Amino acid sequence: MGEPKLILLDEPAAGLTDEEGAVLKDLVLGIPAATGAQVLVIDHDVELIRAMCSETMVLDYGKLLALGPTAEVLENDNVRRAYLGEL
Repeated sequence: MGEPKLILLDEPAAGLTDEEGAVLKDLVLGIPAATGAQVLVIDHDVELIRAMCSETMVLDYGKLLALGPTAEVLENDNVRRAYLGEL
């Protein structure tokens, strides 16, 4: 088996219970140390992203709204406006 440099996870917690999601989070967080690969997570679950991702990119209809540390991106006015409506 090859040694990937990037692992793509598209909505990895879909259909999982909260307990299963917690196990998944721990597994995903261990991937870089165990394999040397980076992990790209695509998801709409903000709490999952907050728990698993140090860097976040938010797109709105293909347009980049924000990119950077997850905590900062999730507080970005453009991101909040796009996903929560007018502030």
